[in-house]
Order: sequence, then C-alpha cells, then structure tokens
Amino acid sequence: MKFFKRHSGFTLIEILIVFAIIIIMAGLAVPLSSDYVSSRQLYNIATQLQQDLLLVQNSAITHSTESNFPITFNTFKSSSGYEYATDEAGTKKVTRTLPSSVNIYDVKVNGTSVTLPVSVNFDNQGILHKRLTGDTGTCTLEVDIQFTGGTKQIKVVVSQIGRVSIEWIKN
Repeated sequence: MKFFKRHSGFTLIEILIVFAIIIIMAGLAVPLSSDYVSSRQLYNIATQLQQDLLLVQNSAITHSTESNFPITFNTFKSSSGYEYATDEAGTKKVTRTLPSSVNIYDVKVNGTSVTLPVSVNFDNQGILHKRLTGDTGTCTLEVDIQFTGGTKQIKVVVSQIGRVSIEWIKN
C-alpha cells in the first residue's frame, strides 16, 4: 500500500483572503494617518510660534529692555507669518513664513481682532504689550492658526502675565 504524504501549506483561497484583509486594513489606515500627519503639522507650527514667543520674552528679560524685541505678525507675498528681532538693535531678524496650506486667520489683542500687521513686545519682566505710541498697558494675545478650509484650527495664547500656551480649537 502506498501512502501519500500530505503536504501542509496554504491554499490559494486562504492566501487571497489574507491579502484581502491586508488591503482593507491598509485602506482604512491611510485616511487615519493623513489626518494624524496634518494635526501634527499644525501643532508643530503652533509649537514653533510658542517657542519663538518665549525666546523673545526671554531676550527682553535678559537684556532688561522694554521694547527692543518686537514680534510682528504680517502677511507675506502669498502666505502669512511673523518676524522678530534677535538683537537689541533690531538689525538681525528671523522671519517665519507659514506653509501655503496653513495661515494665521485671526490675531486678537485683548480679545479684539486686529488687522495685520500688528506688533507686540515683552517688557523687562516678561509681560506683553501692544506696540502703539503712548500705549503702556499690558495685553493678551491670541494667534489663531488653521489649515486653509478651516478643517483644523489651533490657538497660541499669551496671557496678561506672559504665560504662553497652545489650545486646540478644532482638531
């Protein structure tokens, strides 16, 4: 009597089912990962702004100056952004231009929307002031950043005592 050896392995049907499951899972993962990537991009831009505000604040405190380190929010050619001075004389400036898919859609000083360009500065104690002639009062600042189309929105807030924080508006 001859015994046939049975070979263990996968049938074509089993392999096709596994491939179908992998394709379905990949189809679900792509939209989720692109949403995550866009959220991270917006959060990274807000974090960069937060760090730049803290740098300007620390420069004003370190140099014991009232108005030599302004930060100005503006619109550049086809996008928005901001610039700030890195030295007391104001000759060295850093300009941050946001990607074309992201823009600063609202800047509020003391809760009121202002038109760009707008400049603010920190005093020698780290408290924020709006740069106006004769304006000596402290202020709050809110910079709202969003993807074009408004799908995701984030806000960078500077409180009256100089605390800089990030808050999601629409994630």
